[in-house]
Amino acid sequence: MSGDGVLFEISSTVVSSVQLVARGINKMFKTEGEVVDASQPLLRTVTNIFGSQYDDELIGNGERNLIDGGGGIRDILIGAEGEDIYMVKGRKRSSVLIENYSRDEKTDLAIIEANLHTFGVWVLGDAVHLVAHHGSTVFVVTVVNWFRSSAHRHLLFITKDLITFTVSDNKADCLQRNIFTTCIKSLSIDYSSSPSPLRVDLEKDEALDSVTEIRGSNYSDVIKGNKEHNVVVRGLGDDFIEGRGGEDCASAPLPVISRTRQTVRSAGSLVSPSSNIWDKREVTAKDGEYLLGIKRLRRLYCNVGIGFHIQVLPNGKITGVHNENRYTLLEISPVERGVVTLYGVRSGLFVAMNDKGKLYGSGHYNDECKFKENILANNYNAYESAAYPGMYIGLSKMGKSKRGNRVTPKMTMTHFLPRI
Repeated sequence: MSGDGVLFEISSTVVSSVQLVARGINKMFKTEGEVVDASQPLLRTVTNIFGSQYDDELIGNGERNLIDGGGGIRDILIGAEGEDIYMVKGRKRSSVLIENYSRDEKTDLAIIEANLHTFGVWVLGDAVHLVAHHGSTVFVVTVVNWFRSSAHRHLLFITKDLITFTVSDNKADCLQRNIFTTCIKSLSIDYSSSPSPLRVDLEKDEALDSVTEIRGSNYSDVIKGNKEHNVVVRGLGDDFIEGRGGEDCASAPLPVISRTRQTVRSAGSLVSPSSNIWDKREVTAKDGEYLLGIKRLRRLYCNVGIGFHIQVLPNGKITGVHNENRYTLLEISPVERGVVTLYGVRSGLFVAMNDKGKLYGSGHYNDECKFKENILANNYNAYESAAYPGMYIGLSKMGKSKRGNRVTPKMTMTHFLPRI
């Protein structure tokens, strides 16, 4: 680390000489506020930026930046391009101003150390101001120009109690008295890494009335849904799940696999005391292998033609559809380094490709369900068959699936953007 807090590493691409590459900036021990601009030529490779305890101005770059203001009374955080994370924490009172404008409009996150029910909202001009507290600490988070355009608004907020929410793009919604039914829109609850079980009744808490996705813990959870189309991703516990209104679905529970991979313990059957019928896919020992690692719930968007999302239909057909629907929600699970499976949450089928390059939905995990996930220069992903190298998932301009042996990763039809 240099004297001005820049963390370097030695580049592995230069053989004839030593080249230092900036990776992080740490101003935590400074005795006054700092200005950091990571868009400067020598700092464009920086990913992590940590401010001082005082009032800082921290500016990101085109990388996926983690920006932590350090708890100043008035920090300014500017993420710029890329998928950025803003950390909001502090002492007695912490005020953070976020300038979230970017042309790429990739989803950014603001992680705030306060529980959802402590939040309040006020509006001034085009800016939205969030006020929350945890114990004696008060947080004031201002997102400038929130109501101006979507380029300023591609930001989700994550609370201390593991709830992700967004704010309405309609200024009038945030001027209403009951902000949790109009302005603050809760989207998901994620207890997958929680040290305690999840106990939640979405219907009885108006702040959770708009939640659609719930990720359970590895303990015995009690999850009761609401009127929305709920998607529940189970952990390892013996869970009680009640779907209620909407068309609900749940992923197969994550099994415990022995080191010899000879035994797989199911975490119990899904409980459905209400009128909803939960689809359950039988988990075999071989199926258990694919469930290792961190899962992601995403939709894969291909910017070809009018733009299409991959959908996995119950009859095993895989096509593209312009608008999101229940069949476009995929569970992306790592099998090994750089290799994933794509599982249709609603249909209960894996995306698979045969030796002719044809896509189909498989009811059981096998080698044809494995795809190498390649990150491209344009930040899209290409999915190459692990069983048949050189074959890629692709969609035509009409949204039909292309044969894997007739497309290449240079074609836009093979480029997919994972969306939340």
